[in-house]
Amino acid sequence: MKIKIFYLIIYFFLVSNGIFGQLEGANWYFGSYAGLDFSSGNPVPVFDGDLVTGEGCSSVSNNVGDLLFYTDGQNVYDRNHNLMPNGTGLLGHPSSAMSSVICPKPGTWNAALGQFDGYILCTIDFNNGSNGIRWSEIDLTANGGNGEVVLGTKNTHLIGTTTVEAANFVEHENGCDYWLLTKEVNTNKWEVYPVTSTGVGATPVISNVGPVTGSHFGYIKGSINSEQVALTNGNAGLQIYDFDRLTGQLTHKFSETSLGTSYYGLEFSPNNRFVYYTRLSDPNIYQVDISVANQIDFQNSLVTIGSTTNAAHGYRLGALQLASNGKIYLTLIGSGNLGVINAPDLSGIPANYIDNAVSISGTNINGSPTNTRLGLPSFPSFLLKQRKEILYNQFCNTYDAKFSLSDYDDLNGQSWYVTPEGNAFSNSPISTNQELTTNLSPGNYDIKVVLDYNCYSDSALRTITILPFDVLDLGSDLCFDNSLVLDAGNGFDTYEWQDGSQNQTFNVPSDGIYSCEVGQYGVNTILNGDFEDGNSGFSSQYVYSAMSINHAQYAVGTSISNPWWGNCTDHTSGSGNMMIVNSDCPTSGTGFTEPSFWCQKVTVEPNTDYFFSAFVANANNDVNTAEIALDLDGIRMITHSSNVGACNYEEITYVWNSGAQTEVEICLKEISGICGGADFIIDDISFSPICYSTDEVIVNPLPTATITGTNEVCEGSPAQTITFTGADGTAPYTFIYSLNGGPVQTLVSAGNTATVSVPTTTSGTFSYELLEVSDASSTTCSQLQTGIAEITVLPLPTASISGDDVLCVNDVEPTLTFTGSNGTAPYTFTYSLNGGPNQSITSTGNIATLNVPTTTSGTFTYDLISVQDASALTCSQAQSGTVVVQVNPLPTATIAGTNQVCENSPTQTITFTGADGTAPYTFTYSYNGGAPQTVVSTGNVATISVPTTTAGTFYYELLEVSDASATVCSQVQTGNATVTVLPLPTATISGDDIVCINSPEPVVTFTGANGTAPYTFTYSLNGGPNQTITSTGNTATINVPTTVNGTFSYDLISVEDASTLTCNQAQTRTVEVVVNPLPTATIIGDASVCNGAPEPVVTFTGADGTAPYTFTYSVNGGPNQTVTSTGNTATLNPSTAVNGSFDYELLSVQDNSSTACIQNQTGSITINVNPIPDAAFTATEACLNNGTQFSNISTIQNINGANITSWEWNFGDGNASTLENPTHTYGSE
Repeated sequence: MKIKIFYLIIYFFLVSNGIFGQLEGANWYFGSYAGLDFSSGNPVPVFDGDLVTGEGCSSVSNNVGDLLFYTDGQNVYDRNHNLMPNGTGLLGHPSSAMSSVICPKPGTWNAALGQFDGYILCTIDFNNGSNGIRWSEIDLTANGGNGEVVLGTKNTHLIGTTTVEAANFVEHENGCDYWLLTKEVNTNKWEVYPVTSTGVGATPVISNVGPVTGSHFGYIKGSINSEQVALTNGNAGLQIYDFDRLTGQLTHKFSETSLGTSYYGLEFSPNNRFVYYTRLSDPNIYQVDISVANQIDFQNSLVTIGSTTNAAHGYRLGALQLASNGKIYLTLIGSGNLGVINAPDLSGIPANYIDNAVSISGTNINGSPTNTRLGLPSFPSFLLKQRKEILYNQFCNTYDAKFSLSDYDDLNGQSWYVTPEGNAFSNSPISTNQELTTNLSPGNYDIKVVLDYNCYSDSALRTITILPFDVLDLGSDLCFDNSLVLDAGNGFDTYEWQDGSQNQTFNVPSDGIYSCEVGQYGVNTILNGDFEDGNSGFSSQYVYSAMSINHAQYAVGTSISNPWWGNCTDHTSGSGNMMIVNSDCPTSGTGFTEPSFWCQKVTVEPNTDYFFSAFVANANNDVNTAEIALDLDGIRMITHSSNVGACNYEEITYVWNSGAQTEVEICLKEISGICGGADFIIDDISFSPICYSTDEVIVNPLPTATITGTNEVCEGSPAQTITFTGADGTAPYTFIYSLNGGPVQTLVSAGNTATVSVPTTTSGTFSYELLEVSDASSTTCSQLQTGIAEITVLPLPTASISGDDVLCVNDVEPTLTFTGSNGTAPYTFTYSLNGGPNQSITSTGNIATLNVPTTTSGTFTYDLISVQDASALTCSQAQSGTVVVQVNPLPTATIAGTNQVCENSPTQTITFTGADGTAPYTFTYSYNGGAPQTVVSTGNVATISVPTTTAGTFYYELLEVSDASATVCSQVQTGNATVTVLPLPTATISGDDIVCINSPEPVVTFTGANGTAPYTFTYSLNGGPNQTITSTGNTATINVPTTVNGTFSYDLISVEDASTLTCNQAQTRTVEVVVNPLPTATIIGDASVCNGAPEPVVTFTGADGTAPYTFTYSVNGGPNQTVTSTGNTATLNPSTAVNGSFDYELLSVQDNSSTACIQNQTGSITINVNPIPDAAFTATEACLNNGTQFSNISTIQNINGANITSWEWNFGDGNASTLENPTHTYGSE
């Protein structure tokens, strides 16, 4: 068995009614005695308020949604709806869009009560009023905890007289303090006041940004994260600002005024991306995207997401306000209803505005009717932040749990406490890390995390359940049985066996490895999937209605009042809530194509399978039934069409793998498009991670066995083998058997096989019976077996032989007799003759006879080897017995020694060999046909020596042989031997020569004689390694290359002929070829001289040859001339009497060797004989002490590019000059 557990993490939000914001904004009192309670997550009308206001109002609750107080800006009501002490006469105004707004006072957090003990109440007069913006402190520790207005701070003036009817609070960067945003009228000036533990500071931060805003109605709102600020103003439109939480400075960002005037309601989406606004007397609700990069994109993002049909008042609609459930509500003046933006974090139409979604109509406890007006309570947006929730996950198939917070914004730290449900927490936390992972036993636990903010601490408390889990265990490995059934157990939700079958049990058809993967659904990630928390935890594009529903409407409850209602009960318990839906038909109610009637976004673990389940039933018996579609992230997964019949629940299921996703939006849609019918119920929606575990079990086969080895053998045969062979199981096998019905014995195999050796030393029958086999598997499977193997051992026969005799060749043949016994006749006797191959003879009865021939002499030994009877096994047995018959032979002889040898080889031998008789032998022979001669052997052999000093043929013929037996047997013989002596070959070498390099190659000639051609000559070159050359006929030649100079000595070493004996003989001869080198030469003597100068010298130098050298040359390309050296050098003395350039070109050189080697050469020198210039000049006449101009008119022949380059003047008065045309002044003597 191998168990595999696949781990995943199951995430849970530990809330029962959905994921909501902080509940400080859970209670709304507004309009005419209207009230809503959001503490359950859905707006529930309340009728206990005392507030009547045309527009502005505000309220605040503690962190669990209990009311603390509320106000219209003039009167403050406590939690019991009584006026607070000092709670009248505040200077806000009910006709101001934001008559008041409430902020916690820093430093007053009371963790025990989950509230602040102090609050700052900002009041705003209406636009033409004279009281401007003021603040007062509320002390909730006074008046028995019901609070009072602190008289010392009441109506503290901050700014202005007339107002923009708006102010609001945002958070400070330090997480403790706040900022109060106010706007001057008729300027672009913002005054932002710090709110600290001492109250509202007197010195504001000034920002002169954005447009000028007049005294007019409108709103100021901060984003949830307090990083953006928006303002609507009746005349200035919509303005968007960035806000620096640290410095309090605003920066203008975007402006939207395209719709004219009357901008009124205002709100941010929870994700801080979108701003929604309304205009009085305009039925539309507008959305803009403030995440865009520039004003153009901002203006282009303007979209109408919906509109109201309200016509109860000319203003049509009024204030927008985000609620703690993440939806934005819109007051529809005079209608008694509120509209709702269900998905404000979505862009455009999908934000899903539902008109008249919530009714507050009713009668107040004071008997007055309730109604809507322009205003809704104003809240600082940070009070509507999503509260920090404890998230936990239990690792699949473990009891390890991981805890974390939904967010860590503004936290300095946290401390975790865990205790079994109902027990006190320890004084010491078990961890201060952001996340806690711990191992817990199954059960319920209280989890507390203390949240450390910068200025105070808070805590979150949840109860969680650690679920028990089952891991698949198919049990131990088994032996196969025809009735074997594997059971995975009933504690799982899904089953998948190795063959794909999905039952809890599996009928095992044969041995093998069987595996099953089971899945167990984790905790449902869907919030309020059974609708027991009412209309909460999900979004819908349908409209909610409490009792009677029309197309595109739904109700959550136990029943509705529609006449078509089939009085169905819920699927969960039969008495609880369910979602009852009237389909859209197809877009009549929502305006959408295939609108979602139920959507919820859940967190998922990547790479995890999730099981979706929902139970749907027709709400009546109409033949037109609903078709439900499941979309995940907008992708259609499955559809389900209900069967006709009311209240019959059918389950819609789907398994989805999350891949890399960490969240998914699940939406259910009714897509039939049917208008009549298609009314249905949905209940028990779940989306659960699947924990898998896998186990496998080996079903071992039942082993089988065979027994083999049945045989009938003869006594004394090799031991027989009984073989037990196991199969189908796990080796080694244990075999149980009996011998001849005796006691049970066991035998263990090596591998699959075990053997028993059966001796054959005793004749008889030996019966082995196989009884059972078991294998070596972990389950030690065994099975009864049947099978018998028998060994029958037969007795062996015996035999004898007789008939010894001595006689001569060709006498009467003697008789041998073979006699058999102890076996079954006839007998086959195996014998050998003289140790030769076995032969056989078969008896007639018990006896067989054999005649021995005498045609051949010798000793004939007949050995009885074995006897074989005629039984079924032809049993045989080795026997011993010998008969000898002696036949004396006639002698014979041979002559040997025929050979062919070379002259002077070792002396040859003629050998006579006698046989078949008695030595010594006398051989009679002749030599070259001469008279008979005899020679007597020593032993069997006699020899004659034949010399090889003379070439020739020597013939010996054998004539007769006689032996030395008592009968002196003799016999004429034939045979001869010839010794042939071949002569030795001789050789000569010729070809001595002297040549120059590159001359035609001289030839060295080898000549053979006295032997058989062709001849192979062995020679060496310059004493180097031996080389060979073979003749054609008697002669072989070698061309001697002349590319390298030197003396090449060819020494003849030996010659071998082509006779069969390849006779050879050493030879001594030498040929010498001399290759003289080619001479080289150079010429030098370049010179440039003046005409008539001493003669220069031209020098020719020879080398590499034999001096003296003869040089051939030409002058200026003329006829060839020669000059011979003395030693290596020859010189010429060119004349300088004639001007000109004389080129001497070396053409060739020849040395003085016997071969007069000659080689062309290149080289040249030039002798330039330059002309002498003719000096001449002219001079001007001049008086003494006046300059005389001398002009050079010298000339020179234009030969060899000659020109005059220097001058030397002697003026005759001891003065000189080197100028070409000097001027000289002669003075007086």
